[in-house]
Amino acid sequence: MTVITKRGRVYKMVGTWDGDLVFAPEDGLDDQVMIYSKDEVDELLKQGKFYDVTTGQSAYPN
Repeated sequence: MTVITKRGRVYKMVGTWDGDLVFAPEDGLDDQVMIYSKDEVDELLKQGKFYDVTTGQSAYPN
């Protein structure tokens, strides 16, 4: 899964940590990752804070 944040940053899911999803920035400008549960990712999609590039659509458009 690849997502774009509302600010235009692109993050790719690179693995899991204790069942949570780990996203790393694709631009390589920093080394910080984001870790979210599947439910949190679904909520961010619903709120329009993430756009799922993998599917080519927002799961919950605003």
